[in-house]
Amino acid sequence: MATDLVAVEDELIERLAAVGIANGVSISKLDAFKLKEPVQSGQVFIVYNGLKASDVLTFNAIQTTTFRYQIWVRYVNLATHDQAYPLLGAIKDRLRDFKPLGRLCTKPMRFVQEKPDLSQVSDYGIWAYIQDYEFDLLEV
Repeated sequence: MATDLVAVEDELIERLAAVGIANGVSISKLDAFKLKEPVQSGQVFIVYNGLKASDVLTFNAIQTTTFRYQIWVRYVNLATHDQAYPLLGAIKDRLRDFKPLGRLCTKPMRFVQEKPDLSQVSDYGIWAYIQDYEFDLLEV
């Protein structure tokens, strides 16, 4: 079974929709067109960040795979960074123990790390933070 990554991204966007509305930011999948759009009041992007296969359970050919996603939060300048901290916290709260693809998820989403993307600030004048999340799915 191949995991439908688009379905996972759609679930994440749906899960975070209320957070986006409450904080006045758009939430979408990251693509070249969205990345080129000017930042208005803020942006949140969902970014697939790879996977890592775990051991195969040989008695029934089931494999657990760890999927990684990043949440990018972007604001147009450093003067608005105080708006980002409540948004980052709300995203973290909303994704805590979330199980994408329901029953196939063996370990729900867990926050791994949060870091600033300083290249965005220096090159484009856009303030950005990246949150890393991962969860485990059964792959049959």
